[in-house]
Amino acid sequence: VQALRDRRPIRIRYDSFSDRELIQTKLSPYRLLFHNHSWHVIGRSSLHCEPRTFNLARIRETVLLEDHYKIPDTFSLERYLGNAWRMIRVDGPDEVPPIAEAAN
Repeated sequence: VQALRDRRPIRIRYDSFSDRELIQTKLSPYRLLFHNHSWHVIGRSSLHCEPRTFNLARIRETVLLEDHYKIPDTFSLERYLGNAWRMIRVDGPDEVPPIAEAAN
């Protein structure tokens, strides 16, 4: 919360589900969101060179850094999430799949 409020990046050690290992990245937080009984932070990751979503429960260590960052004017939470059904957006068109008709 302090990093987001003061626009100061944090160095995090993160237990990455997708990478299946402990990663380290410099994170510039853009938004905090509560979804599906968990808090998440969305921000620019220096490791991935793009905005990413991190589950706060998987962050193992944080260090508040001295420098500052600016959230890009072009960042939009709505555009980032798109029509995602979950917190993690997948590549593909932003459309809802058709509902299969029930067999009678």
